[in-house]
Amino acid sequence: MRIDEIIDPKSYEINSSEYSGLPLEEAKEILRTRCQKGLHAMKLADRLLYRGVRHREDIFVGSSPHDRDPRNTDKGTQYEVDKLLDRSGFSTLRSNSIFCTGRRTAAAYYGPTYAIFPYDGFKFLWSKRIVDLFDSPIASGATYYGLIPKPLKSLDKMSPAEFVKHYGFTNKNLPSAIQSGHEILIHGDYLAIKYEIVMLKDLLKGIL
Repeated sequence: MRIDEIIDPKSYEINSSEYSGLPLEEAKEILRTRCQKGLHAMKLADRLLYRGVRHREDIFVGSSPHDRDPRNTDKGTQYEVDKLLDRSGFSTLRSNSIFCTGRRTAAAYYGPTYAIFPYDGFKFLWSKRIVDLFDSPIASGATYYGLIPKPLKSLDKMSPAEFVKHYGFTNKNLPSAIQSGHEILIHGDYLAIKYEIVMLKDLLKGIL
């Protein structure tokens, strides 16, 4: 992977004297010692993993939530989807994960873009058919007004196995998940570095 090809130099807006958060050397040590699985997947995918999020710091360590309130879909949809995933044996759910993607423009829709580097031991889940649940047939019609989408009613008629097979949910092949540009659920701790930081390229040299 060529770092100069995946990080657009025109995006640099924050220099080393202006950034906030974790010290650079500490961030680099975390990347080298605690994020090898995710880094390996990004290297194979030839792109980074991104998340759009508003945070007061430019470099920080975060953890996935325990009981996440949905931001753009209704709670009913999240509950039904999680129930089917849980009954299928998946522990990575929408309510206990952060949402990432290998498509930077998609992440930017949800807030300032951060490159996400999961700590080793993390779990993930993605769908081969759903790019973003908010725009998918599952959540079509689920709005801020609390409306229950018609497709949601059909979920009650699907077995967990049918649901997983129909929508292609899997916790395999992270490089393909990143390349797809689909949303990826990440459960675990992670290092987040704002994409616009000029040092991101230097931090990743010799690591990716």
